Amino acid sequence: MPPDDTILEFASVSRDYATKDGVVQALRNVSLSIRKGECVGLLGPNGAGKTTLIKIIGGLITPTAGDVTFRGRKYPEASRSLRSQAGFLLVESRPIYQKLTVWNSIKFFATLYGVPKRKLHETIDYWLARLGLLERKHEYVENLSTSLQQRLALASVLCHDPGILILDEPTTGMDQNAMASFREIVREIHHSGKTVILCTHDLREAQELCTRMLFVKEGRLIREVMANELQSIQLNSTYVYVKGGGTQFGKTTDADPEHVSAGPRPPAARGGMGGHLTRVDDETVRFTFRGDLPFQDVLAEMRTIVDEKQIIDVVKHETTLEDMYFGLING
Repeated sequence: MPPDDTILEFASVSRDYATKDGVVQALRNVSLSIRKGECVGLLGPNGAGKTTLIKIIGGLITPTAGDVTFRGRKYPEASRSLRSQAGFLLVESRPIYQKLTVWNSIKFFATLYGVPKRKLHETIDYWLARLGLLERKHEYVENLSTSLQQRLALASVLCHDPGILILDEPTTGMDQNAMASFREIVREIHHSGKTVILCTHDLREAQELCTRMLFVKEGRLIREVMANELQSIQLNSTYVYVKGGGTQFGKTTDADPEHVSAGPRPPAARGGMGGHLTRVDDETVRFTFRGDLPFQDVLAEMRTIVDEKQIIDVVKHETTLEDMYFGLING
């Protein structure tokens, strides 16, 4: 039996899709559990399987193999119970009606979710005000910008005060002010003891909001990280920028210098501290050494690889969630 605080559990869940080119495995033997009161982030590139996982949680599709349980009861029956307690926002299907006014659109979903009539006006006005839409409540949804429509969709899934919030790329199309408002709302919901499942590409968003992060790649769960473990897991790095064009260092990895954690080790460094080699531009390469290494040790290692006169700069770099993400996804 799962622990008392486990509300959702996947046991060896897989999901296949038939295509004209054969069978595609969107999820592969995924096992996970989500506890009451957590804010869990699902992170991974496009096509990793995050949305498939979210759809299975919401009961929109069924697994090809494996079991899903909600509060100890198996799907698919239990999925109806989850949907009655959850606010569910899927990036490809927003709960808004283009031909209705803002107020009538949210009223439709509030009624659908069972908000009592005596609380309907108060609830709708509250959420429209929270998301900066109250002054637009008589406008037609189709005339709103993408950012405002996304705010309305969020209000529609929050209006019945759900105990579980399931969000798939919720800030897609939002402007910066709307994003800030959204994060504040999610923090309040989470701190009130409710459960949040957040599927996002926004690493800053995940780092700010989530208590636990699940990294998904090619349909597999490849890493699970608690937010309070992040600093102990992440290792700082030392970047050494070196002047060197052409093929002096052989094959290098072209990538955004802020995101690099992988690449070939320079031949001269093998057997030493090692290091990943990345081309920054036509005239500069960067060696990345993982760990809190003493400056003199890094410099001594570099002297075995290049002429010291080629060294442009040595920089200490604090590893972020973004570095971890790209390291896991590209590794």
